[in-house]
Amino acid sequence: PRYPMNTTDNKYHLQALRHVYALAVQQRHVQAFDVDSKEGISVLVEAQSRENNPIRFTTPNLLTNADGRMISLVVQSDMYFP
Repeated sequence: PRYPMNTTDNKYHLQALRHVYALAVQQRHVQAFDVDSKEGISVLVEAQSRENNPIRFTTPNLLTNADGRMISLVVQSDMYFP
């Protein structure tokens, strides 16, 4: 494919490159589900990494720079069992 010369160049369609990028991306999406209703829920999660710096986020979330460094994921919610 031919690459655009600048950001406003609309001559070339980069859909093929988007497909290649989508195939190269690792699965880093974190989603929590309710067991009874099987619906996605939003809960606070704490992720422990090998560097011992916990990361807190709300699901659904996309983990960045994970690369196998995550040791554990713990749900930090009173409504759902950790």
